[in-house]
Amino acid sequence: VSEVRRADITEVQQVREALEVVALQTAFDHFTLSDRRQLVTVHQAMIDADRETADFFELNQQFHQALAAPCPNALLRRILDETWGLPVSRRLTGRYVSVTENIDAMIVEHAEIIDAIDAHDQTRALGLLQRHISKGYGDIPADDQPVSTPNLGR
Repeated sequence: VSEVRRADITEVQQVREALEVVALQTAFDHFTLSDRRQLVTVHQAMIDADRETADFFELNQQFHQALAAPCPNALLRRILDETWGLPVSRRLTGRYVSVTENIDAMIVEHAEIIDAIDAHDQTRALGLLQRHISKGYGDIPADDQPVSTPNLGR
């Protein structure tokens, strides 16, 4: 198992936030009924998936790619796909989805993003996506960061 450094988490978070928010902003006016169905289908697959055996990295990647799919900027979509394909992305997201509570939070956050898209509320959707990515990477423990322990009066 490869080490997860705080710097890795920060770098991937910054790249994903910057690119995915711009991709969704650019895609927003291009969402079709088919695009929305794809988001809902992937989201439902996450809800229905077995928490112990499903590949939540893959499902999460599919959701985020579906968010960017209507983006007319092919280069941006390709760079996002390449970012998802990096070993560090799999390692970080794999660590995040190894905790059931994180999966449950991710599902709720994805539903909120879908709701904002359905409401045609671009500002809310972009803010939710940014917070979702920021929170997700903030919840990944780094191997080079000490775990805080409660002060037990010693």
